[in-house]
Amino acid sequence: MARRNAASAHDPERVTGPSVQRRRFARISAAQNAVVECGERYYTVGLQDLSSNGARIQVSPAVELDKMTHLIIPDIGGRLRCEMVWKEGRIVGLRFLEKPYEVAQKMPVSMRRLMVPLPVD
Repeated sequence: MARRNAASAHDPERVTGPSVQRRRFARISAAQNAVVECGERYYTVGLQDLSSNGARIQVSPAVELDKMTHLIIPDIGGRLRCEMVWKEGRIVGLRFLEKPYEVAQKMPVSMRRLMVPLPVD
């Protein structure tokens, strides 16, 4: 799997400057626990942020992400098909395999209105 520049993985503004937004969807800070489903195993992870296109999680070293199929967010009832797109240490970037609209529909109304596409410059 190809890996982007390490600095851009977590903060694209660090590389491109504050006036350029490379994200397609707004991120919501989500400091809470979530669960990743990896085959027949389930692991608790720290959900750091969330958008309708993906999420950033923090994992323990014991988590075997090669068989990951879903991110489960108990506090909001979301169970989302996903894949790992990057990993740096214990921080992992996920992409949801469902359409952003479908992801947003699984979220509570209070979060759904925040999960909008960002304007393209």
